[in-house]
Order: sequence, then structure tokens, then C-alpha cells
Amino acid sequence: MPRPSQAFDGLLNTTTKISKTDSQLNGRFSVKSQVWLLKYVFAAALVLVVISVGGVIRKRTSSVPTRQEPQSVIKTLAPVTSSIKHLKVVSAYIDDHGTAIITVLNNTGKRIQALAVSSGNFMVIVDDGLISDVPKPIIEPQATYTIELPVANLKATVPIVISGVIYDDDSQAGIVDVVKKIRDARVTEKERRLSKPNDKKEPN
Repeated sequence: MPRPSQAFDGLLNTTTKISKTDSQLNGRFSVKSQVWLLKYVFAAALVLVVISVGGVIRKRTSSVPTRQEPQSVIKTLAPVTSSIKHLKVVSAYIDDHGTAIITVLNNTGKRIQALAVSSGNFMVIVDDGLISDVPKPIIEPQATYTIELPVANLKATVPIVISGVIYDDDSQAGIVDVVKKIRDARVTEKERRLSKPNDKKEPN
């Protein structure tokens, strides 16, 4: 597209040529006609300038990409602590797959059947008693156990707490409300198992 100044100069040259042609036609056009023609030419030049500038503006606007803000994902875990005496957090980090890896050491001297981990309103319960009436221990004494949590459910400013356990002798430790939720979950899952129809046929 020609620049506005080039288009304007071209129109002025056209006007000069028209004026010369007019004088050669022995005054066929009146002075009034010449004035009207000049107004028309200048108006046309102004329209070309507006169209040219408008085209540039539209091009610049369309070339600017839309920026999208990245989603916030934590890269460092909040402090990880244990509310259970002698159940120690030995390591906590985020792996390459975006999973929080927390390892605990059981120095309680008892077998642990159920374990709860809390962070704000988020909680994970690890418990064999959710699927069995005779739960097996998940952590032996002096043994370590690794818990995996998706970081999408965690916040960098909200601490992570090992908040409740049930031992194999049915004693418990930790935050009272959390332990109650573990036991309530056991009851709920048992009722669900009992409500399912028994597909096994009695032997003849």
C-alpha cells in the first residue's frame, strides 16, 4: 500500500494536470467548477490517508498475541509435621511428576492400621479397615512408610500434618476429630460392602 504522503502528492499532480487541461480547453470550466474540483480532490486525499492509517492500526492489533496466565502450582511443600508422638517425618519433597512424597518412621512401638494426613480441608486416609473387617497393619514398628499426595490439592502456605492413627490394638493417637473421621469412614465403607448383593451362589 502506498504511503499517505505519496498518495497525496499523486493527487496534487493529477490536479495540476487537470488545471493545465482546463486552460487548454479555452475556459470551458468556470472558476467555480475549478474550486469544486479542488475540494473533491482534497477530500479524496483525506479518505486515502484515513484508510491507509486504519489499515496499519488493524494489522498491529491483530499481530499482538493473547497472553494466558499460567496456573499456579506449588514447587515447594509447606512444612510437614506429625501430631503423633514417636511417628517421625523423615523426608518430604515434590517429585518430577508433581507428587508430594512424604516418608514417616514408626517409632511408636506399635503396629499402625490406619493413618490420616491433613492439609487445610484436604485429607487422605490410608486404612486397610476401609476394605476389610479384619484390617492388616500398614506400618510395622521401626519401619518406614511413604505417602503420596497430588500437589494440586496442596497450598504452599497451608501446613501438612500427620494428623491421626489407629493402632492394631484399636487404640488411637492424634487429633480427636481426625481419628473420629477415620472410624466413621470405616463404618460407612462397611455398610456399603454389606449393601452390595452377594453374587456367590450357595453350593448344592
